[in-house]
Amino acid sequence: METDSEAAEEGATEASSRKEVNNVNNKKKQSAVPSSASAANPVTGRVVAPPVTPAILAATEPVVATLVSTLDGAILQVPGLFVVSTSMKPKILKTRDGCETYIASMAGGMAKFPSLIPADIDPVELANAVAYVAELAKLQTSLASLTKAVDDTMLAQRGSAWSTALEVYTIFQRQLASHPELEPLVAPMAAYLAEARKGKAGGDAPDSGASSGTVPEQGAAGGTATGSSTAGTPSGGTAAPGGSGGVPVYYPDKK
Repeated sequence: METDSEAAEEGATEASSRKEVNNVNNKKKQSAVPSSASAANPVTGRVVAPPVTPAILAATEPVVATLVSTLDGAILQVPGLFVVSTSMKPKILKTRDGCETYIASMAGGMAKFPSLIPADIDPVELANAVAYVAELAKLQTSLASLTKAVDDTMLAQRGSAWSTALEVYTIFQRQLASHPELEPLVAPMAAYLAEARKGKAGGDAPDSGASSGTVPEQGAAGGTATGSSTAGTPSGGTAAPGGSGGVPVYYPDKK
């Protein structure tokens, strides 16, 4: 069986510096205050996440279950909240940051020059939309902080676990000749790594499983939809069941 030289070299490099990294993590475990920062591998420079102890894992499971249940319920508690279907999102007018200032300005202008405004445009409704988005922005900021912490932790922990798995894979691969029973463990990972290298050579990012995070949904013009995009929603539309967690899905009316 052909050996994976790249993985072997990487695994050997990780192994050579593991003792130094463990010394850093051991100091963290002895600290009275948990550190939010991760150690860096002194050889590769890569981030090494703090170890997940049995106590951390045991405490995390019930907390996550509670938070998931709470957040699922919170979606239905926010009045007027809805979900836009993927197919309809590109049809919503995209906005730029700070547009609320000018929406409010136009609402004020409508109050000063009512005779110039068509009867079907309500200045109160326009001003209310700006105030409503401002309230939702407070919630968005809080959720964004939680999301970032979760994404960063997943990224670091998954990357560290993958680094260790590469080291173990290298050990097994070198012992394959004298321990053929390791073949069922080595062969699938060798194929996985070969596929990742093939994708990298073709210009695609290797699917190493070490990345995490959310991918913003792209609009019609390639822009990212933001929490303020609701302000740019066409005035007409209907809400229908079928969204996540029972939240209605918004379908702009066809004009």
